[in-house]
Amino acid sequence: MNQFYNCFRTELLKTKRTLSFSGAIIIPTVITGVNFLTFVVYREDFAKAGANLWIALAGNIFSAFALLFLPMYVGMVGYSTNHIEHQADAWKNLFALPLKRSTIYLSKLCMVLLQVITCVTLLYALTLLSGQILGMLYPELGFQNYDSTVLILVTIVKFTLASLGTLAIQYVVSIYWSDFIKPMGAALIGLVVGILLAKWKFAFLVPYSLCPRVMEQFQKENLTIFNREVLSSVLWATGVFILGYWLILRKNVK
Repeated sequence: MNQFYNCFRTELLKTKRTLSFSGAIIIPTVITGVNFLTFVVYREDFAKAGANLWIALAGNIFSAFALLFLPMYVGMVGYSTNHIEHQADAWKNLFALPLKRSTIYLSKLCMVLLQVITCVTLLYALTLLSGQILGMLYPELGFQNYDSTVLILVTIVKFTLASLGTLAIQYVVSIYWSDFIKPMGAALIGLVVGILLAKWKFAFLVPYSLCPRVMEQFQKENLTIFNREVLSSVLWATGVFILGYWLILRKNVK
């Protein structure tokens, strides 16, 4: 356990210098900030709608996040976790340390998960905060008349779980490929394919389609967490993470 803590602490110090660490704060802030300004500028039009604007507010945020930013951010996180080792040809130095490869692999994996969880948690907090501020500044919008906290929380949890399959793929791809283009290219292709196949009846088997499908469930106000999309993502993540560990064990650093 002490070895894992020291290894994870090293990963944390290393990650603080990467764009993915900043992205966990910048992406939720930009998305919610732009959406907040949209509601301020067009508040009269939104007020005329006379509906639960929490759904509109969170829906706009989740659409941008799930369909564009989350898949690309996951790709960025996966790449940045192993970038320094590839760039400095430091795998052989890392494996020369008195550490088990499983400890190295799990510490990197936990760092990846921490960044994604930080990103979605901040998105959830800023979504609620922006709605509360809009309700106080412009009571005519009616945010104070509804409570969609549970629905928004459930959807955030589902987004996190539904992204695990994609996260696993990008993490393992970043171990295998050392350059930036291939992992991020895989994320971009997966994003396009995932959106195109999201309406397919078997799209719950496609890891890059799971977040768009969760977005559709939010629009239907579905509160079920452990549905087939989430279960598919967990299964994908489990299988691919095992594959990644096998690659680490077989990695030749001579």
